[in-house]
Amino acid sequence: MTFYLTKKKKLKKNQYIILNNFLQCMIKKGNKSTNEITFKKMLFYMAKNKKIFSKNSWVIIMKGFYNITPNINLKIIKIKRRIFYNLKFITSKKQSYLICSWLINGMKKNHHNFYKNLAQEFKEASLKKGEAYQKYLTFYKTIESNIHIYKKT
Repeated sequence: MTFYLTKKKKLKKNQYIILNNFLQCMIKKGNKSTNEITFKKMLFYMAKNKKIFSKNSWVIIMKGFYNITPNINLKIIKIKRRIFYNLKFITSKKQSYLICSWLINGMKKNHHNFYKNLAQEFKEASLKKGEAYQKYLTFYKTIESNIHIYKKT
């Protein structure tokens, strides 16, 4: 499946990898085609409603991904009764999983369809608002509070 920014311009390689990983994380019981259909419906809904989504739909989605993409993770290691914290860089699959879980859990439980709620959550994430962005901030606040390197002096 290929996604296009405009009629003639294809997605860049890194954008395609991000979207492919995101769709793979949304899969439950191997229904990739249904997730692709809902993603296409979301893009169509964003393109159709110019009053709500004033920018290009791909710009909103990429800004939303960029604003809530974590780069480091905190791993807790317990040895006997002592706790050690270890910082690690996150792989792209783990990043996609966290983004997907934050977006899906952050969606408002409206009477709208799944794709309408997902489009609204992408818009809020691109504006640095919404539940997904708040979960991103709490994620980094826990890292800052548990690691002495990140504490402000």
